[in-house]
Amino acid sequence: MIELQIDTGTNGDVMFHPVGERVRGRFQVAKVNASELGTLPRDLPDGVPGQVIAFDPATSTGYIRDPLLSPENASIKDAIVKRMGGQVEFGPAEKPFPNAHAGTWTGWMRQLVLAGLAKVVKGKLPDSDPEDMRRSFYTPDAKVDRRDAIIDKLTALLMATMPADKRKELAAILGK
Repeated sequence: MIELQIDTGTNGDVMFHPVGERVRGRFQVAKVNASELGTLPRDLPDGVPGQVIAFDPATSTGYIRDPLLSPENASIKDAIVKRMGGQVEFGPAEKPFPNAHAGTWTGWMRQLVLAGLAKVVKGKLPDSDPEDMRRSFYTPDAKVDRRDAIIDKLTALLMATMPADKRKELAAILGK
């Protein structure tokens, strides 16, 4: 199990592209730049914990968990409800994403950590982005045309049969 907690350092959220959702980051009262905080420092002295993005490689299930809804953070949740006059709707404590693509989830999780937007709280992320990581969610992934591979092989074969000076000319034409 790999888990990371969102903490941007600026009370911000992040977009987690594999699920197309914003994930709430840690809220720290000390980061609020306002002259009239009122009772906020008293009501939320430790701030609000950021949500957790988790991936279980054994089941290929991803999760977004909200530690605010766990029993140990009940006082923080109660303070938020009180400040908002009781009109607060919280999402689920844990939202599962079955059949999550391992390379995509771990790659995007790794990118959040590298960008300083999250901290690993459990497990270990890969040292590099997985080769099968889906990088774009707005445009289709580029398809490799097998004809291009055949053309490259034929060009290499042709160049191998040419004298050095002609090979140099052809390489200049092809931009290689």
